[in-house]
Amino acid sequence: MPDADFPAVDYDLTIHDGEVLTVFQLRDSGIRLVGDGIEWRIGCDARRAALSDIRAIRLTTEVETAQGPVGATTCQIRFRGGGAVTVFGGNSLSPDPADRRARYERFVAELHRRLRPDDRAHISFIAGYGGSRFYLLLVGVVVLAVIWLAAAVGFLLGFAPRRIGAAIGLSIGALLTVGLFRLLRINAPHVYDPGNPIGSARAGSIGETLGQAIGEIRRGMTLARGLTAAAIGAAVIMIVVVIVASHQRVSLFEPGRARLAFDAVLARRGPNPTVTYVAVTPSELLVETPEDRDSTSRIDWRASRRTLFRWNEWDDVSGPAVRYPMSLSEELGEQRFKLERDDGAHLDDLVTAAIARAALGPGSAVTRMTLIAPHAFMKPEPARWTVEVDGPGGHAKLYADRTGTLFPPTPAPAGPPRIVIRAVPGNPYGLFPVNSGTWIRVINPDQSVRFDDTLKPGDSYRVPDIPGLRLQTGKPETLDVTVDGRPARLPPAGYAGRVDVVLDPQSLLTGAEAQK
Repeated sequence: MPDADFPAVDYDLTIHDGEVLTVFQLRDSGIRLVGDGIEWRIGCDARRAALSDIRAIRLTTEVETAQGPVGATTCQIRFRGGGAVTVFGGNSLSPDPADRRARYERFVAELHRRLRPDDRAHISFIAGYGGSRFYLLLVGVVVLAVIWLAAAVGFLLGFAPRRIGAAIGLSIGALLTVGLFRLLRINAPHVYDPGNPIGSARAGSIGETLGQAIGEIRRGMTLARGLTAAAIGAAVIMIVVVIVASHQRVSLFEPGRARLAFDAVLARRGPNPTVTYVAVTPSELLVETPEDRDSTSRIDWRASRRTLFRWNEWDDVSGPAVRYPMSLSEELGEQRFKLERDDGAHLDDLVTAAIARAALGPGSAVTRMTLIAPHAFMKPEPARWTVEVDGPGGHAKLYADRTGTLFPPTPAPAGPPRIVIRAVPGNPYGLFPVNSGTWIRVINPDQSVRFDDTLKPGDSYRVPDIPGLRLQTGKPETLDVTVDGRPARLPPAGYAGRVDVVLDPQSLLTGAEAQK
């Protein structure tokens, strides 16, 4: 058909100068097919090119997935001399996706219809991504699929502590991986049919593209290149094997491993060091010692594992590393105590007992253990273990003595409260204001804190009927205690006017009788 028979047609489509696939902002729009040419405007610059100057047309196609559109639908037109323009077809996020897609398809069909046979003879009709872009994305998608497969296997084997979150993550990863594979399949580089540009542009095949690439490699392969490629491949495989072998799932809480880590630190630091803080995680042991009596600095010793295949050694000790805390409030341990070799002898049994006691559901795991000596309230307290457990049911914190034995569980109250502690005004001639209030702390048999607050005069605390609860206070003279409504009495104050007593109803009543 003669060029004069082609009417001028305007298309309201976004455009961009040059050959691009992804841009952050499209400022220009509008392209026109007129006679034997194309007209468009970039900013204030009007441009025109003849259809006979076209040297290549590349079509790319977006893919709609459950996560939204992936890729972009574009028509990239390259002219003789290096100039180019990219026409975008939009996606489901566009203001008018259906109308825009229809306008784009009409533009592409009309552009190819106007090309004369001698024009088509020197035009490259290419669909899909460029070679390097395609292969980089293919490698990325394959790696993503391998990671997803490994995560799925770990999920099935029970390695994920938070199974609901892991299942959601795996579902999102599967949708993303499938969507990217579909994008690459459709946009695998191939030659499309100018007589059916839209349909044939979607007929990409990853297998055919890889087959063509392998054929090209074989035709250009020589003995030297083959040996070089084999050496590079062998080196990559060895690196992957070493990385996988050195990142096995090995925990310091497994039988005997904590003892090995303790022995490694004590071999460097010396036997029975004075410490303030010991922390054990699945991958590391931290022992913190004070530098000296007059310094606030801390010296850290760390033991971690060396792992390769099934061989593991917990003798990678680093230290001494001097650390200066910004404030004492940052320190988890302030009291000093002697570290014994047997402190880490039964941690594997403690892990099993703590997970069973916490009862947080399948997949629960101990994430951290710390050994510190509690702050001396009336007398020095023995060091004890704090065990933190995470699981589907939440987070739990339990306590055990130095031998790794959990303190007795706290039972449910046997009945309504029998003991009531009530704060009263203080001595008007004492050191503290009359109405300053009285601090009390109630500790459960399992050593967790049940109540820790200040009672103002007139406030009261009804003690649950649980055997073994302990009361700590620094102003016992400002507390009135009753048992079953009868007057009771706390024992005499000790060091610095403090009281640390087991709240036994009979003992409190006996104390009151003794004062009569």
